[in-house]
Amino acid sequence: MNSIKIKPEHYNIISDWWAKQNWPIIPEDHLPKAGFIIYNLDTPVIAGFIYKTDSSFGLFEFIVANPEVKGLVRTLAFDLLIESVIQYSKESGIKSLFSSVTNKSLIKRLAASGFMVTDEGMTNLIRRI
Repeated sequence: MNSIKIKPEHYNIISDWWAKQNWPIIPEDHLPKAGFIIYNLDTPVIAGFIYKTDSSFGLFEFIVANPEVKGLVRTLAFDLLIESVIQYSKESGIKSLFSSVTNKSLIKRLAASGFMVTDEGMTNLIRRI
């Protein structure tokens, strides 16, 4: 498996995953330049983005997986995504990562990888300006 820094050409792949899972497609100009997409051979498996703030706090957001890839391949790809995000965060001076997640399976995977569950039953709100 390979971890690749997200590039603009990955946007269509990731947008397609969001659409297939009936998730809102995040406008490209709302996504940070920092993020990773994990490939298994030539197949993209999972992606996630890191927002850097003006503090040592970062946001790990918009995690999405290829809906056609399941099982062990997706699990191993998720592990590599977390490893890549943690390494990048350390190198960037990020000391804590926050993620807002509703998918129970993803919550469980993030908790197993060292994320601490804080609030539950939260509603996220966005206002375009």
